Order: sequence, then C-alpha cells, then structure tokens
Amino acid sequence: MLDPRFKLDWCEPDNYQKFEEMLLLDVQQEQKSSETVIEDISPPRKIAKRENFFSFMETSSPARKRHQSGPGKIITEVEAYLNEPCIYKDEDALNYWSRNSISSPILSILAEKYLSIPCTSALVERLFSVAGNIFCPRRATMNDKTFQNLIMIKCNQ
Repeated sequence: MLDPRFKLDWCEPDNYQKFEEMLLLDVQQEQKSSETVIEDISPPRKIAKRENFFSFMETSSPARKRHQSGPGKIITEVEAYLNEPCIYKDEDALNYWSRNSISSPILSILAEKYLSIPCTSALVERLFSVAGNIFCPRRATMNDKTFQNLIMIKCNQ
C-alpha cells in the first residue's frame, strides 16, 4: 500500500476499506511511538537502465475517488495519499516519499521502514539454518505443510 506505484491496485475494490483501516492503524501506532523529524536522505542512483519489471502493467493508474471522512472533517494523511493518482511504474518509490516527507510525514516514515531492503542476509541464513535442523534425514518423510508449520512455530516463538 505504501508503494505509490500500486497503492491499492493489487486488491479487490471490496477490500479497499479493510486495507485503508490497516494503514490507518499503522499510522496511529507510528504517531504514538515516535515524533521524529525525517531527514532528507536520497537513495543511491541506479547504475544501469534495466528492463522494467512492471512493464506488463499500465503505465499509470487513473485517480480513484475513495471515501472521505465526511463533509467538514479534515482529510487524513492516509486518505489524501490514497486519493492521489499512482505514479508511473518506472519511478522510484523512495524518491517519491523523500519528496513528500513534508506533506505526509508519518507515511514517509512507514514507507522508509517497510520499503527499504535490509542490507544483510543474516535473517535468511538463520532461517535456512533452522530449516536444516528441522528437516533432517530422520524426518525425511515429513510433508510440506508440517514442515511449514514447524518453521513458523520455531521462527515465531
């Protein structure tokens, strides 16, 4: 939802309300947890132009008018963001949030948190290590669902 190239294009129109409420809850939690100012940090430049991964999708989406808080009420940061049209698929989402950090400070913090790629593979390596311990030769007859459930339990205990 925080990728301005897609917003809610990926979900069914019947579910817009549910996902907007989820984003509103996340914004409220972020407001309570921190009152920090966003620094203007620009992401690294792309080295070479590659074929766009999202080339199969439309280049831009028309603006959809969603529900608003009601007449006379202030439109929230989330509603204002979701009412804007999506940006072009070849634009950088983090640059968008850098430019809009003043108008949408909480959403830009959340976008930086969720759209950033971790610079380490330690979490993945740890997951493979746990999976190797669970799926050993003496448990070779374990089915996929049981294996998935054991991994989930081990990693979320």
